[in-house]
Amino acid sequence: MLAHHWHKLGLNLSAEDFTDAEAVAAVARITGGNFRLIQRLFAQIQRVLEINELRTVTREVVETARETLVHRLTQHASERSKICATYC
Repeated sequence: MLAHHWHKLGLNLSAEDFTDAEAVAAVARITGGNFRLIQRLFAQIQRVLEINELRTVTREVVETARETLVHRLTQHASERSKICATYC
């Protein structure tokens, strides 16, 4: 499944490459295998790669994508709380 996501980014996943193995371990640790979370994380990974003009998924890229994802999810939860407090 992760090879598919790497391919969608235009990259190849190599089990022998230390950088790829480290990035895969970070994805596994962060997502716990949750498919929906993997999709969301890879959307953010793509964004990080594009913004920073990078061509390699590294542990640092995965961690940055996670931070962005957590920030966005926290922001949405805060907005929902405000709406509920106003209208519930």
